Amino acid sequence: MIPDMDIIYTDEKGVVEMPSLTYAIELEKEDESLFSEGCITGRCDGLAAVRQAVYKILRTEKDRFIIYGEYGSEHFGLSGKPYTYAVPELERTVSEALLRDSRIRAVDDFSFEREGEKVSVSFTVHSIFGDFGEVIENV
Repeated sequence: MIPDMDIIYTDEKGVVEMPSLTYAIELEKEDESLFSEGCITGRCDGLAAVRQAVYKILRTEKDRFIIYGEYGSEHFGLSGKPYTYAVPELERTVSEALLRDSRIRAVDDFSFEREGEKVSVSFTVHSIFGDFGEVIENV
């Protein structure tokens, strides 16, 4: 039997309402008894859920997989580009990717570190649950 209800999805300016309560994923291997990174370890909510979302968004290449649609970041295409081009593009692509999540209010305090041909960027994410720092290494 098909439910008799209207489901309305609105996407205002690319901002998507994301659920806060979600499955918690072990992002870094802390316990050798875990089979591998990425094990589901329970549930998380609030700031922990936003941190996990940021982690996943920044590690998913936008438009690479059809199933993800507008999800992910375009910063992967900046590898090997000149530093003067890569720095402002990193700031733009990271901000655009993260600000699609309605729980994230702003992304700022970008700091860039150049090591040969690679660039690492650190920045602050301001969410409705609090602020935290994030780093993308070796772009």
